[in-house]
Amino acid sequence: MSTERISEAEAQEAYERLAPIVEMGGATVDPRDEELTVQLLQGTITFEEMTATVLREAGIDK
Repeated sequence: MSTERISEAEAQEAYERLAPIVEMGGATVDPRDEELTVQLLQGTITFEEMTATVLREAGIDK
């Protein structure tokens, strides 16, 4: 994984380009998931950290 990080604004812009793909399937993304995805795109959290957070917030212990 690259150690290069992008700004929050760049990550938000990238997320906004990806969001229509989710919507095409009829799904929506809640604000918390959007926030985590932007952090992932920025490189401030790992995929494993994101997954653990989503599971913990859903009440599922991994």
